[in-house]
Amino acid sequence: MNHAVVTSDLGITSARNSRASSDPAYQAYRLLQVGFVVAPIVAGIDKFFHLLVNWDNYLAPVANSAIGGRGHTFMLVVGVIEIIAGIVRRGGLAAGDHCEPATDPAVESVAALRRGAA
Repeated sequence: MNHAVVTSDLGITSARNSRASSDPAYQAYRLLQVGFVVAPIVAGIDKFFHLLVNWDNYLAPVANSAIGGRGHTFMLVVGVIEIIAGIVRRGGLAAGDHCEPATDPAVESVAALRRGAA
């Protein structure tokens, strides 16, 4: 894996994968990684504030009846679980616990097909 040293305007130097700026597939992959961290955290927080949507309306009446009419409390618990899931996912990304596209067999087979077609 080629790493380039990038210096920002602020003089901060960081190692960065050179393919990140040139490969659209890798950029999409990284965007999805960020999305899978941000989306559950934002949705979980919104379960408490109802700024984006009233999440209690998304709970089916049958499910609300099954949990004894405590749909709002149930949605708050779901919100906490979503926040924890986003934080855990972020921790996994920071620790390098993710599959690189180049080592994913499905991505490799598609890449091989693209190379053959080119």
